[in-house]
Order: sequence, then C-alpha cells, then structure tokens
Amino acid sequence: MAFRINESKSNGLQRAIQYLTNIDHNGFTLQEREQGKIYLERLTRWLGPVVESYPIWHPLMTSSRAKKAQPIYPSQECGYHGLDHTVLFAHGFITCPYTDGEDVIESVRALKKTKVAEISATKLDYPLYAVGACPILVECHWKFRLEPDLTIPSKVAVALMLKQALSDWERSEYVQSWENVSYCMLGSPHGQLSSLFINRETGLKMRKAWQAVCAAGVWG
Repeated sequence: MAFRINESKSNGLQRAIQYLTNIDHNGFTLQEREQGKIYLERLTRWLGPVVESYPIWHPLMTSSRAKKAQPIYPSQECGYHGLDHTVLFAHGFITCPYTDGEDVIESVRALKKTKVAEISATKLDYPLYAVGACPILVECHWKFRLEPDLTIPSKVAVALMLKQALSDWERSEYVQSWENVSYCMLGSPHGQLSSLFINRETGLKMRKAWQAVCAAGVWG
C-alpha cells in the first residue's frame, strides 16, 4: 500500500483525539473533551504529527545513559519510568499515568544532554485520557531548525543514523538490506524512502549512505 502522508497525519491525529479525550467513562464533560481536542490539534503545529514508532536514532530513543537495545518506543529500555497511556508525536509524546508523574519527570531529567537535542518533561493542565490521570508532555528540543514540514534535515538524520548503526558494528554478523531496516531507520508509519520524520529527499540520502556502508563490508 502506498504511503500517503496527509492521510497518515489525519488518521493519527483522530486516533490520538479519540484515545486521549473520548474514551468511554473517562469522566470528562463535553466542554473538557473539546478543550483536550483543541490542545492536541494545536500541539501538532510544533510537535509534529502523531506517529506509531520512532527511528532508532531519534534523540527520544537514544538519550539514556545506559547501553541497551535499540528501541523504537519510549520505555525503560531508553531511560523512561512511569509511562502509561502514551501517544507519540514526531518530536515528543504525551503520557498519562495514574500517579503524580514525578517518576516520569525525574527519569527525563536524568537523560543525557547532547549537542543535537535536549529532552524535557512538563505536566499539562489539560483534561487528557481520564479524570485522575496526570498528563505529561515529553518534548525533544532540537538544537537546529527543522524543515518547514517539521521533518528532520538530511545532514542530521544521516549522521544520527550512521552514529547509531555503527555503534556496535564489531558485533554485527551479517548485512541487512535497506528494505529490512527501513522500519527502524525511518520510523512508522513510513514508505520506502519517507515517513512522518523524514521527507523523500532525505530518505534517499539515508538509503545511499546505508548501502555505501554495506558495500564497504562493515557488517558481516
């Protein structure tokens, strides 16, 4: 199936609105549900579209000080604690635990700061998920300008991809084609060369860089 960017953006936002404002018995009034919906719509203007998973090289996935697996979802594997009822955006996520949220805040504070991005966590004063939940916005603050469509520039995406992919090249036993790794390099949803993180031009450069490393015999 072809990757349709606008359709993916629209469908993702509607799923987020349904999940965070309109589930049955969440205890919100119609006015509160509308307030939450408006906030989510506004949020996409700077946090980017709703997504399903992250590229493995995204700062939200790589800022943990621990050397662990290469996750594509926020979890303890990449340094976060206390997440629950979470919705992902291209440059951040909202999580709504039934706690005071301090474990989320503290785990984000413990993440390492880099020259590429810093991660912050802020409690939200909006009715999201359900009465009794504590909505928290975890945001990736890039230290460079994003593209006008909020995708990540090629020089940054290619560099971060190679840095992450080559971090354990000594232990790699076989070559993986671009087709086999594109889901974790582009994030989801995605097409062959683009996603909600990466435009087609950048995706083409990423594929060329990946294929060049493979051709050099770095892996396997």
